[in-house]
Amino acid sequence: MRAVYFILAATLALVRADDYQDWECPGMPCFIVNYFETRPYDDIKQTCTSISSMTPCNNMMNGVPFDAVDNDGNVLGIHNVPSEGLPCHDVDFLCKEKTCTQGSLADCNAACEALNLLDVYASTCTGYCTANCEA
Repeated sequence: MRAVYFILAATLALVRADDYQDWECPGMPCFIVNYFETRPYDDIKQTCTSISSMTPCNNMMNGVPFDAVDNDGNVLGIHNVPSEGLPCHDVDFLCKEKTCTQGSLADCNAACEALNLLDVYASTCTGYCTANCEA
């Protein structure tokens, strides 16, 4: 039984952020772009942020796309979650990765840096890395 656990753990360790480069927030599989952002940006990826709501997190985990809808019912954008889902789960109202898919704190911070986030989002990303990835 220990051998099975070891093989499973080793396999999961191979699942790295590289597998999530096609996600709307490349390298950060449990983040989404903020379609509600009104500050100027060059690329919507600069608005990637964490989620603090259980329903969208569960949608991401279960591979269910969902809309960003404003108060008037207008769809501002669609989060096209891959059908196989993303490695997310809801923990105390924060959508978190099940493991540090980036591999390390340094690699997670590099994924944040690569997004060229607006200043308002940068500290959220690096804080997320600090909380979820070991140095």
